Amino acid sequence: RRGEYVQLNRCIAIDAEDFYSEYSIKTSNAGVMLKVGYDILPGEYKLTATGDRQGYYCIYDDARHDDIVANDLFTNSSYVSVSRGQYLILSRCIIRQ
Repeated sequence: RRGEYVQLNRCIAIDAEDFYSEYSIKTSNAGVMLKVGYDILPGEYKLTATGDRQGYYCIYDDARHDDIVANDLFTNSSYVSVSRGQYLILSRCIIRQ
């Protein structure tokens, strides 16, 4: 937001467009944050818990993560629908389309 500042320590900031032109997110990781429309397409996905622990997902409408749109702690598998611009955070689970 205009007028706000970010303080960085021992790291660099990369413009999102530059990042996505050179890197891709590994959706096979069991802990990842995905931006819908960039890392994955909008739609419905099946989430599968990894190991013997419960899986968890959380959906936010923006990168600030101020308000949770939806979240769930689940055993075995769950389904989630996401829209362009949302952020999907996965913990202890993987995503399949």
